[in-house]
Amino acid sequence: MKFSVKILKGTKNYAARVPELGITTQGKMREEAKKNLREAI
Repeated sequence: MKFSVKILKGTKNYAARVPELGITTQGKMREEAKKNLREAI
């Protein structure tokens, strides 16, 4: 399955979100946020 991913940069971290599933994760770097999102899915 394919989902849309939105990555937002905060002041200290990145947030990665899959709106269709209502899942949001974060990480200190963009790649870390994406990795955490894959694990959450």
